[in-house]
Amino acid sequence: MGVWRSRTASNTVTDRIRCTVLMKCLHARLPRICSAVWLASVAVCAAGETVRLGPDQRTCPRPSVPPLNTPRESIPDADVADPGLRLAPRIAHRWVVPPGQGFQVRLSAAAATPGGGKVVLTVWDWELRPVYSCSWSVPCTATLDFRVSGNGTYLLTLDRMGGDRATARLVRSFSVCPDNADKRADWWNNRQFFLGTCAFPERMHWRNAFGPRYPGDMTPRQAAELEAMLSGRLGLQVVRLLATPNSERAVDLYEKHGLRLFAKVAQAAKLGSPLLPQYEHVTEGRWRYPMPESICRAHFAAVARRFGSKAVFFEIGNESDNKDFWRGSVDEFIAVARWAAEEFSRHAPGVPVCAAGWTFIEPDRTRRFVRAFRNLFPWTSIHAHGDFRQCVRQLDRFEELLREVGARNKPKIDTEMGFCHWRLDMDAVSAGHAARKILFHWARGYRGVVAYRLRDQGGPRLAGEARGMWGLLDHDFCPRFQFGVLAALIRHFAGYRFEKTLAAGPDYYAYVFVRESRRLVTVFHADIDWTRRNLGVLRTNAGRARRIDPMGNESNVVQPATIALEAGVYPAIVQLEDGDVIEWRPPVR
Repeated sequence: MGVWRSRTASNTVTDRIRCTVLMKCLHARLPRICSAVWLASVAVCAAGETVRLGPDQRTCPRPSVPPLNTPRESIPDADVADPGLRLAPRIAHRWVVPPGQGFQVRLSAAAATPGGGKVVLTVWDWELRPVYSCSWSVPCTATLDFRVSGNGTYLLTLDRMGGDRATARLVRSFSVCPDNADKRADWWNNRQFFLGTCAFPERMHWRNAFGPRYPGDMTPRQAAELEAMLSGRLGLQVVRLLATPNSERAVDLYEKHGLRLFAKVAQAAKLGSPLLPQYEHVTEGRWRYPMPESICRAHFAAVARRFGSKAVFFEIGNESDNKDFWRGSVDEFIAVARWAAEEFSRHAPGVPVCAAGWTFIEPDRTRRFVRAFRNLFPWTSIHAHGDFRQCVRQLDRFEELLREVGARNKPKIDTEMGFCHWRLDMDAVSAGHAARKILFHWARGYRGVVAYRLRDQGGPRLAGEARGMWGLLDHDFCPRFQFGVLAALIRHFAGYRFEKTLAAGPDYYAYVFVRESRRLVTVFHADIDWTRRNLGVLRTNAGRARRIDPMGNESNVVQPATIALEAGVYPAIVQLEDGDVIEWRPPVR
């Protein structure tokens, strides 16, 4: 009788009968721990345990495991330190399933040296609430059949406990969401805004401190295939890939799953290409330095000819105002960009081209580049990492510079938008900021956003490279909360167009999007609030209204004329039918 679990309101009748029987046994065998309160929240986990989850799940009693805001270095990652802990889906690496389909996970825990102890599995929802918890005496194996009503992304932590201390933690997650491939055409047809992601199949052969940049039981090709399939299933419209004459296999792979190429173009196809004479002494990071005109022009022409019929965009270089990516002079990069503009205009006319996203890491360099490219490139791009307020400051700064140089009307895109998952609770923070930033870019007139990045190739969540803790998917292809949030946004906003702004900061933001007789109204505060902040009241003349939660679950509004709004981590979203917003009233302070 070494297996327990905390329960929520979704218990079945059978479960309650089983719990009653257990309580009688416990009163006889474990009198000192049998308080009525404690007994009400435990039951035996059967070998084929069914776990029911859903958007209205009640929080279970908080398990005695480290919270999610525990510093990552405080708990050894089981992928590195404790291979005896395992959580594996029924189909290897398939952590995303459609609604209505059960999701099975096999749990196993070998005995620790010197033995004894227990393991605790906790399920956390997208608000970081524990919604299920159970423990086993080790060694143990168990199969858990998760039955999820509606949509949801859930974090799983499996902690090996030595007394009251976690000696290792295994982290996985899964998502239940529809396949959004059928929504992609609606996004293209609105011709107003697109969503994409950055992928790096060319880096599969790299290694990190953990090992290969993909799970050890996969090949690089299998990992690239699964990345492409999941991005296609999510409904993303473009993928930002490094484009060389040898990139055709990667481009075709994503094209097979419905994504179009957003091509990032370096100076040359080979990292070993010669440099300008004044830089030939450089031995490390030679790709950061300028190469001869003939090599650059030949490479740009080859990429344009190869992918001109497939690419929706060509982007030259990457963050050239950041010395991590460009060590030549400003004038030398301007020359490279001019060669690129000429070759792409000659060999791929009609495909938009711009220089890579600006960072403002060195503002003087940024200003010189933006001024030099005012008439050279028809589009311009920015990179806006960090939280929502950082994003607002970055876009304000960018747009002020465009006004200053006379380029305020240029089409604008954000080709890297990310947030570092430097701790487990940051998975939800990242998802909340991503939703805010996407809606903000769209309402500000940007033509698209490229999420950075598709998958974290830096290793496990608690033991990977600090610089690599980004991505919609983790190293093992588990979806982060951001995956579920983007799935909901892509599905519900497909075919909509931005209509108007109800509030534009600095604290509250409120926007309206329209599709035929329907409107989506979204309201959010600039800051994350774990206590669910009052977001004011919507007055509408709509015939019907529905609330849409962060994972895309819908619920009817009984009185659509007056709708009270609240949200914390994520924006509040309401769909109106046959009517409009009369006004949004902010909270009374």
